Amino acid sequence: MRIVLIGGGDVGTTDNSPYNLKEIDETIVKLTGKAHPRILFFGFTERANFTFGAMKKNFMALGAQCEYLSYRDFLNTKTIESKFKRADAIYIGGGNTLTFMRDIKKYQLDIYLKDALERNVILCGRSAGAICFSKFGSSDARKFKDNENKFVKVKGLGFINALFCPHFNSKERRNDLKRMLNSVKEVAISATNCAAIVIQNEDYYIVKSSKDAKVFKCYYENQKYFETELNKNGKLVELLQKM
Repeated sequence: MRIVLIGGGDVGTTDNSPYNLKEIDETIVKLTGKAHPRILFFGFTERANFTFGAMKKNFMALGAQCEYLSYRDFLNTKTIESKFKRADAIYIGGGNTLTFMRDIKKYQLDIYLKDALERNVILCGRSAGAICFSKFGSSDARKFKDNENKFVKVKGLGFINALFCPHFNSKERRNDLKRMLNSVKEVAISATNCAAIVIQNEDYYIVKSSKDAKVFKCYYENQKYFETELNKNGKLVELLQKM
C-alpha cells in the first residue's frame, strides 16, 4: 500500500496562485521508482480539464508521462481499464468531495481504485482527493452552495482508517474539526496546505513544500481533545491509535 494524502496547495493555474507543491510532486515521482512514470489524473468536472493542464506541465518537468481520465471517459469501461493498467500513480485533486464520491460509486471506479491499491500503484489525493482515500473526511462540499453552511463529514473509500482534514491552516476548519470528531471513533490526520503524509505499507513519513507546513494527529480520549504535530516518520499502526 502506497498512498499520499496532501492537505492542499496550488498547482499553478494562474499567476495569483503560483505552483507550490514541487517537493511533494517530486516525492510522488520518486516513489514510482521510474525515471519516466505514467501518472493518471482524474477529472470529475469541466474545470478539471483546466487544472490538468497546469499539473501536466508540473509533472512533465519532473520526467513523468501524464494521462487524463475525463468524466467523459467514465462510461467507457475499456478506456478506464487500459488507463488504470498503464498507471504507475493515480492522482485525484481538489473539488467537491460529495460529487467525487457520488461519481466514484456511480461509475464503479472504486473497484478500479481498490485493484490499483492492491497492485501497489501509488494513490495520491489532494484535499478532496485525499478524503476519497480515507474512511471519512472534513469537507466543505456544502459551502459550495452557501458559505454559511457547516463543514460536513463525508464517507470515503476507507483505504486509510482515519478521518482526513485538509487545509488545516484554516482557523475555521481547525475549530470545526473538534465538533466533528465528537461523532467519530477514528483519529484525524490533519494537514495544512503544502503538507503531505506518505503512507508506505506499515510506515509513514511527512513531506513539506513550505517551511510552515504541518501535519497533525487529532482525537478525543476520555473527553479530552488532543492535537499533536506528527514527527518526520513513524509506524502506521501507532498513527491510527489514540495515545
